[in-house]
Order: sequence, then structure tokens, then C-alpha cells
Amino acid sequence: MADSDPVKRLERELEDQERAITAHLQSLKQEINELKNPAPPAPQQTVWRAPAASSDARRVELEAARRAERTHSAQRRRDRARFILLALVLLIVVIWLIRVL
Repeated sequence: MADSDPVKRLERELEDQERAITAHLQSLKQEINELKNPAPPAPQQTVWRAPAASSDARRVELEAARRAERTHSAQRRRDRARFILLALVLLIVVIWLIRVL
């Protein structure tokens, strides 16, 4: 008899829809609240390094840089000496050519 009464059936359907809408609205409010106030991120574990290990690595890097600078400096000195020697030889040849001709 309850199924045959269309008004009661519609009331039940409306109540079911209202409950579904209310539940959906509640879940949407919860999502909005989570987006506004996100949970704080989990703390990351700190990786501790031994001070000696980091200072050794830094010391090795500095020594390599200093060694490279010394090598380049020595190469520049050799190049400068070769240039001066070549310039002197060229000057001597030019002077000799001037005197011979």
C-alpha cells in the first residue's frame, strides 16, 4: 500500500536525495577545510655528517684548485720565457740582416 501511494514514494525519494546531498555537501566542506588548512608535512630526517668528512672533502677540493693554479702559473712563466727568447732571436736576425744588406 505504501508503494501504491505516489506521494509517500516521492517523499521517501526526496528524503533519500536530501540525505545524499547532505552527505555530499559535508564531504565537500571537509575537502575545502583540508585545502585551506593542509596538514603540516612530515618532518624530514636530518642527515648528519661527520665534520671531519666534510672538511676533508673541502680540503681536497682546495688543494686541487691550488695545484691547478700553480700549474697554470708555471706554464705562463714558461710561455713568457719562450716568447722573450723568440723575440731576442728575431731581433738578432733582423739586426744581422740590416748589417749584411
